[in-house]
Amino acid sequence: MKKKIIILIFVIMSAFMWVFTGCKNVKSPTAPPAMPQLISQGMPVAASDSLYSAAANAVDGNLSTDWGPSNNFPNWIYVDLGAVYNISEVIIYWWASPATTFYVQSSPDASTWTSFITAAGPGNSAVSTFTGLSASGRYVRIYATDTDGAPGGISIYEFQVYGLH
Repeated sequence: MKKKIIILIFVIMSAFMWVFTGCKNVKSPTAPPAMPQLISQGMPVAASDSLYSAAANAVDGNLSTDWGPSNNFPNWIYVDLGAVYNISEVIIYWWASPATTFYVQSSPDASTWTSFITAAGPGNSAVSTFTGLSASGRYVRIYATDTDGAPGGISIYEFQVYGLH
């Protein structure tokens, strides 16, 4: 009987040892890396001017509304992200008048700008997509210095900024 009790105590202690030490060696799954989020949609915007449609249309998530400034260059629009973000991707959906020369810039204060994209228009595409970016800022601006010659300056359906906080 004593031998059975000793064996039972040994088994229970072994189980406890395994639970409290052996399981610690089992690695818990690692969380996948955070995916960049669309951080510009619905945020406040400012623009050089608005000839026929509001600048807020460029961040409303609707590809049937657009922002269209005058033909007085430079044309610019910026979005206030509300906080500093790490910016990893920018997508610009152009209407009939894409910029032929433009910069995408970031700023901590909406007065000092740093270009992180220098581009020559989308060519035959109506979309300019920039991925793998390493920029940061609270404000992100498209600064266009020229267009393809269509009347009315540039025109943007959507200005999408993706990143992480």
